[in-house]
Amino acid sequence: PNNHRQGMSVGVSTNLLVERTQFVNTSGTPPQGGVDLEPDRATTKLSNIAFRDCVADGNAGHQFQAWLGKFNASTEPVSIRFENCSANGRGLGTSFGTAPAGFMFGGMAPGLRGSISVLNSLVTETSGPGALFRRPTAAATFNISFRNTLIDRVARCTASDHGCAKDMHYLDDF
Repeated sequence: PNNHRQGMSVGVSTNLLVERTQFVNTSGTPPQGGVDLEPDRATTKLSNIAFRDCVADGNAGHQFQAWLGKFNASTEPVSIRFENCSANGRGLGTSFGTAPAGFMFGGMAPGLRGSISVLNSLVTETSGPGALFRRPTAAATFNISFRNTLIDRVARCTASDHGCAKDMHYLDDF
């Protein structure tokens, strides 16, 4: 708890399992999130990564985020899964001019292959949208799915949010 920059940062990993872990009250130096999956080169890997039964709560930035802006069509397929996770923003903070989301995924370049899945999870009390998608240009080759996920008591989306899900109450096969 009370980290200064991130609860957890992952730049490269294969076969990573994070279970029953809390990422709480991060603030200070941006991005100030609970979990930040952010590779720094197209040649790195983010594959077979799972967060299970994890909680991100009260972080000033996004609670869980994956920014894949360094990846491109030559990058090996991405596979990230959040299962039985809880994202509670408690209405805090801003992240790069955007009110923080429960889940933020972005930077998918054309041709990037892979998937991010959110299963059996909960998002509440975020100052931004429950789910925020920034620059998701790889739609044909990259899949983002939400199944059996409740988004409740989250802030309204704005035109500058580049696509988001707000107060959907229940996301199934999104």
